[in-house]
Amino acid sequence: MVKRALLVGIDLYPDPRNNLNSCIADTLAFRDILMASYGVSQGDITLLHNQAATLANVRTALDVLLNGVSVGEKVVYFESSHGYRYPKGDTMVEVLCLYDAFLEDTELVSRSQAAPADCLTVITDACHSGGLNKLFFPPTGTSVARAKVWQPPEDRAAIDVATARQVSAFKFFGRAATSEVGAIAKEFSASSITNKELGVDQQWNGQWR
Repeated sequence: MVKRALLVGIDLYPDPRNNLNSCIADTLAFRDILMASYGVSQGDITLLHNQAATLANVRTALDVLLNGVSVGEKVVYFESSHGYRYPKGDTMVEVLCLYDAFLEDTELVSRSQAAPADCLTVITDACHSGGLNKLFFPPTGTSVARAKVWQPPEDRAAIDVATARQVSAFKFFGRAATSEVGAIAKEFSASSITNKELGVDQQWNGQWR
């Protein structure tokens, strides 16, 4: 049975360029599914929205979520927000964008290590579209709309672009880093990277373990 759930949704970020419009609605819809289909009581579901979804608050809520979980029980972490991809040393890493800071997969792993196996399910909707434009064809003519991609501050974007050229390994969210040439060539090209292309380009859904 599902015992507890932590649902994080962020529509409003400190930088208005990063605002979204459906993440909170996602958490409310997911809450309804947990209550209607899995018997989770509303009191056992924690919602963190917008300014409340800070790294500190999520850390605290994750600790509460996992505290005292027994074998056979299930807890759920759901996040709907931006994701981001950036160079960290010589590895391109992917993170979840909380209101004020990044949540790395390695931290999520470390905070859940003490829990029994197969108790935590993590579901994320934190993809990007690589900064690509979307074409629309209304009666008035072709229109272009840029996909919603998390925009770092200009100084951070400049640093990420400059350091991207030293990347020799790639780490997808929830997976081990790889230096396999084919995988890196497919997902990352230092010669063509731009600040609009530094973002998370995947969703990872399923059980963490």
